Order: sequence, then C-alpha cells, then structure tokens
Amino acid sequence: MMNLLGKRVVVLGFARSGYSVAKLLAKSGARVLVSERKSPEQLKKSVVELQNMGVEFEFGGHSRQIFDADFVVVSPGVSLRDGILNELANSSIPIYSEIEIASWFNRGKIIGITGSNGKSTTSTLTHRIIVDAKRKGYLAGNIGIPFSEIAAQTKEDDIVVLELSSFQLERIASFAPYVSVILNLSPDHLDRYDSVETYYFAKLRIWENQDERDLACIRMDDPILTGYIERCKAKILGFARRYFGIHGVYAYDGWINIVGDDGKEERLIEIQSLGLIGPHNEWNVAASVAATLPLDIERDSICNTLMNFKGIEHRLEFVRELEGVLFYNDSKSTNPDSLDWALQTFTGSIILIAGGLDKGTDFSFLRNRISEKVKLAILIGKAKEKLRNEWIGATEIIIANSLPDAVELAFENSSPGDIVLLSPGCASFDMFDNFEHRGRVFKELVNKLKSKYEKRT
Repeated sequence: MMNLLGKRVVVLGFARSGYSVAKLLAKSGARVLVSERKSPEQLKKSVVELQNMGVEFEFGGHSRQIFDADFVVVSPGVSLRDGILNELANSSIPIYSEIEIASWFNRGKIIGITGSNGKSTTSTLTHRIIVDAKRKGYLAGNIGIPFSEIAAQTKEDDIVVLELSSFQLERIASFAPYVSVILNLSPDHLDRYDSVETYYFAKLRIWENQDERDLACIRMDDPILTGYIERCKAKILGFARRYFGIHGVYAYDGWINIVGDDGKEERLIEIQSLGLIGPHNEWNVAASVAATLPLDIERDSICNTLMNFKGIEHRLEFVRELEGVLFYNDSKSTNPDSLDWALQTFTGSIILIAGGLDKGTDFSFLRNRISEKVKLAILIGKAKEKLRNEWIGATEIIIANSLPDAVELAFENSSPGDIVLLSPGCASFDMFDNFEHRGRVFKELVNKLKSKYEKRT
C-alpha cells in the first residue's frame, strides 16, 4: 500500500463513496481536499465531521486547487468529460476510483461482480450464500455501503462481495478481485461514454489485474462478452443457460447443474424450486453459485439459500394485488435489456409504465416484445416521446405527465388478471433522486390506490 502520510489528495464529489474515502484517507495521514459542486448546506453534518479531521472543502464548483494533488479520487457520479475536469483527466496527475483506494487497505478475498444487468441481484444473492453458510462476509461497492467504509477492518478469512459499475472500474490501477464475475454486456450509459465499446472496455477492466491464480466467472452464452474472452488471464469458470463443456454452473434440463473439471455433472437444485422468478435469474443464480464454488460451501446450505432468496427491493418486487390486478416494482430497470427481461418474466397481460431519462440507448428492438406482452404502455419522463416514436403501432400508448398520473391511468385501464409493471428502462434523474426514490414513490402510490368499487360509491 502507498504511504499516504502527508500526501495531497483531492476527492471529487462528496456523495456516499466520496465521504467514506475522504475519511479513510484522512485517517491514514493524507492531506485531503474535497471538491464538490453542491452547497455545504446540503451536506452539513458530514462536512463538520471531516473538517474536524483536517479535511478541507470547496463547494459550488471545482477550482484550480484540484491540480495541487499527488493524486485524485473521483466519485462514480462525477464525469470527467467537460471543462476543468476534462483538463484534469488529460493531465499527468493520477486519477483513481474509490474502489481502487479501498483495495489498498483490504485484506479479505474479493468477489467482484459487474455486468450491464443483474449486478445487484447477483451480488446480494452471492453475499447471502456466504453469510447463510456462517462465513464472515461483506456486501459493498455500488450496493449497500462504500468499499472504503469497511476495507480497513477486513481480515484474511473475510469475503467481500463488491457490486462494481463501469464508473468504478474505469479508474482502477492495481485492483484485482480473487473472483471476478461479468454477467453480460449490452449497450448502456451512452450519455457518458463516447462509444458502446468504450463502455464495454470499462467493464472488462475487472479482468485487468487478475492472473492464473484468480478465477473469472463468465457467461458463456453472451456472444458480446465471449468475444473479448482472450483478454482474460484468470482461470475461467463458465455459467450459462446451457452446458458449454468447461468447468462451471449451468441451467439446463430443469436444473441448476455444477460441472467439474472432469466433466462430471452434479445436479444442485431444480429451477422450479428457486425463490427467484424469470429466465434471466437462471443466469444470476448460476453466476452466484459459480462465484462461491471456490469457498467450498456445503451444497445443502447453498440450496437452502437459493430456495429462500426472493430477490431485492425495486427488482421485480411484488407490491400489491387490488381487484385481481398485480402490481410489480421494477424501478431498478434502467436500460432496455433490463426492461426486456422484465417483460419476459410474466405470462399475463401487462400494463407497462416506462420512461425516464434516456441514456442514448436503442429501444426499437423491443417492438416485438411490446407487441407480444404489453396490453398498454404508459410513458413518462423525458424519454416518453422517443419511446412512443419507437413503439408506435406495437401496442396502445398513453402519455402521462407524472408517475402519479401513470399509476392512476394504469389501474383505471386494468382488468382482473392484468399485471401493472413499473419497468422504466431509463434512468430516474429527470424526475427522482435515484431509482430507489422512484421505486418508493411507486409503491406508496400503489398502496394508496382505492378499489374501483370504492371510487364508484
């Protein structure tokens, strides 16, 4: 680990990870400046705490003070594309992610999980498998708590499950997980990356510092991902929804199967017994099992977890049944592929609430799925006109002014047996703080709905 005593460090952004990494660096003797666009009033309690530790702050924008640094730590939400930050990105000053800094302090085994879709579900399930087996495990990164909040307290026998976004991976230097998992690759965040390949390369950096002593869990039936497999230097554990002839975990013949190096098949659990629903979750389950194989966890313990784990909040989360209409919250759907998998999960007639902040992705490939699955699409947010233009003729479409309007319209147009599904396929920042905020509002609105009979009387 770098000797941080007296080092001048600038932290760009003071959200959760910025706060945690600034605190960790200050405790290690670094001289820290936090540079933040927001006003101090929004962050007062945390600011006072760190000021008492000697941390300096600038608010309301980034000044040229940020160039007075031995290195810079950039928070995931801060883009370095424009203005003075772009100038910084093109300077000789090293720029690291919070994940990289935290890894300098970590002593535990890291399972790093990334991909365009399924990261949170797979990370949470992987962590659950570990703790249900009575192992000491942490869940951190892009979910739960920042890695820098717990890294310094980890021990050699601890297992740290990290959900990793492209934003966190694009500024690593030495970070190397013991087990890496890439779930899939599909276009996303094209409002931040110059090309889809640049986005893919950020994800693939999870392999960059692994070697033959490490393990890489790779979805073998993702043609985009496997097109880059020669970049991986770690030992490969496959996972897929069919067998690929290498050591790994595969969903086929109605079972989750473990296949050894010798090709010997072990049936683990019937797919119909899984707590998670939907074909996409067969990949997530297989990935979680593959990621924990090197930990030698008893099979009975794994099966018990897989039967009892029902999913995470805001991901195909059942909210309520009202007059035979089922309401599901899939606010975590922030790209078209995620929306596609949500639609494939259900067999009933769907009233879809979609839209939000477009990230430059293509929704036209969903036309056939919309036509097949969706009785009515209710569109909201800045992307609503784009979605209407790409789906017009595929199903009935209504434009709503807000999420409350959309929920009311969905229920008014529903019949018993219908599924009202919030699966936006877009980011939330045009109308909400984040996808969690959007999901909470949706659930509150649904739970306040009164029956049509009550409305008539």
